[in-house]
Amino acid sequence: MFLVVFLASLSFFPQQPAVQDSRSLLDESIRALEAGDIAAAEKGFREVLKIDPHSAVAYCNLGVIDARSGRLDSAIDEFAKARDITPNDPGISLDLGLAYYTKEEFAAAIPYFVRTVELDPNHLQARYLLGLANFRLERYAATIQVLEPILDLEHKNLVFLYALAFSYGKLKRTDDSLRTFNLFRDAGGDTPLFHLFLGKLYLDLDENPDARTELEKAVAGDPKLEYSHLILGVAYQRLGLVDEAAAQYDREIALNPKEPLSYEDRGTLYLHQGHADRAIELYDKALAIDPRLTDSLAGLAKAYLAEDQPDHAVPYLVQALQLEPRSVKLHYLLGRTLQKQGKTQEAKNELAKATQLRRTEKSYDEKTDSGELPSLVVPNSNFPVDEKK
Repeated sequence: MFLVVFLASLSFFPQQPAVQDSRSLLDESIRALEAGDIAAAEKGFREVLKIDPHSAVAYCNLGVIDARSGRLDSAIDEFAKARDITPNDPGISLDLGLAYYTKEEFAAAIPYFVRTVELDPNHLQARYLLGLANFRLERYAATIQVLEPILDLEHKNLVFLYALAFSYGKLKRTDDSLRTFNLFRDAGGDTPLFHLFLGKLYLDLDENPDARTELEKAVAGDPKLEYSHLILGVAYQRLGLVDEAAAQYDREIALNPKEPLSYEDRGTLYLHQGHADRAIELYDKALAIDPRLTDSLAGLAKAYLAEDQPDHAVPYLVQALQLEPRSVKLHYLLGRTLQKQGKTQEAKNELAKATQLRRTEKSYDEKTDSGELPSLVVPNSNFPVDEKK
């Protein structure tokens, strides 16, 4: 979690009134942050830094404010300044890791979680997040290595058990996978959340009929459960139930309008149905929420190609390749688009890149065109204030 940090090294020296002023102002700013008065807190922390430019507390709490406001790059900068002043504070290392994790830059997050554990071997949250970061990178052996030792402490955590059971399954450790799945089932019980996770797991394993059964139970048990309509829509789409899928995407958009994948998957459905103009509208909405969605960028390119507008398609593919430069799919699609523009040599270069990458990278799986799934493996977003004095 993003921590409000109190450093023990801030001592009161009567002969130094500036330090006393800094400490009093720091306390006032922390109270403002705890009370939700973000503007007053931010102003106060910046005033502290004018008095004491080496206040790791102020930098760290400015990072907290930025992180809670979604300004993750700025938060990382502030946390890094705090770390430079107090490099052996596990809380600051955790903050940096979680900021990168929230940005979905999992490889960048991992060293900070590792450092947190080095500084505090009993830090359960850092171990948990380290396991999840490895899981999101599909490093299943590393996931097991990190999570397995804390299984007894997390045996009722559905996210934890989901990641561990899935990792065992990927490595063909069938007995371990079944054992963990049984724990997963016992922890979940007959609840909508359990059926949602189980349905998602079946979809990840391409067991689409079983996924449909579980996801329908989730929706029936809690029609407002976040992500349930989106994931059920993916199940319907993969089963060829297009109208049912469209209805589920529309429900998820109504319930959870800030989730970009609902717009993306709905746009892909429109594209498959031959409604390129509607697809463009939905992809634009998805990208307005998250401009890093390469499938939405590729979808826009496909939609403009369907409208016979390759000149409009190219910029989206270039943007997508900046985010995923080793994507076979994107290089291939750009090559085909350049062919339509009559740029023969440039097209050959892109198609050659696609062929070369296909030999070394994972092949693009066409099933992703049948609904992009959100990750349910996320850290708890309810970050309570942890005060250290």
